Amino acid sequence: MLNFLNKSKSILPKIRYFTSTSSLRNTAENLSKENETQLTKVTDKTAREAPIILTQSFDTYEPAQVTGCRQVWIENIDDVQERKLGIIELHPDVFATQPRVDVIHENIEWQRKYRFVSFAHSKTRAEVRGGGRKPWPQKGTGRARHGSIRSPLFRGGGRAHGPRSPTTHFYMLPFFKRVMGLTATLSVKLAQDDLHIIKDVEIPSGDHQFLKDLIIERNWGPSVLIVDKCVLFLKKKLS
Repeated sequence: MLNFLNKSKSILPKIRYFTSTSSLRNTAENLSKENETQLTKVTDKTAREAPIILTQSFDTYEPAQVTGCRQVWIENIDDVQERKLGIIELHPDVFATQPRVDVIHENIEWQRKYRFVSFAHSKTRAEVRGGGRKPWPQKGTGRARHGSIRSPLFRGGGRAHGPRSPTTHFYMLPFFKRVMGLTATLSVKLAQDDLHIIKDVEIPSGDHQFLKDLIIERNWGPSVLIVDKCVLFLKKKLS
């Protein structure tokens, strides 16, 4: 649009200067018609790509507070350069909840531990090599009574109450606490501008470098998670 206006400004003085001849008048009329056609095309294109607000009907899951709806931009992913395609309303019960840091911490610890299996292992006095005979007689030496040099009291002996592998750390958080942690995390991510809504996942290129350039250009951070209904879009596009 700006280039078109700049060209028009540069052409108009020349047209006004040479309007004396009929041929140049015809040229000026043709140029003006072409400019009007280009202006109409640019206006129509701008009108088609103008951002619109996509309101959501929360009939199935009615929010507790309708006034707390969050509106975010819809971004494109078909080009490295960012373009705003519209505005969408997000459900307030998911993206506008109270940021419970304690619940988020509990969910993070649960995610770390419920799949963790410890393989730390120590030998007992029965598994340590040696120590079969009694080191000295029970009586008469004045020393404390012992039955094996592999007792936990001796250096090199077995370990009492040591770790035994495999040890699982599995446990489950209550369902509602997991849901609360998910909604609180999404609300915090949205408030920190770390959550972006994209129109679709149709990327034009199957090259991994395209996604890297896209993430760097838009400053999405070192770690990006793209969530879609179909989880195989990257496998189809990048294979």
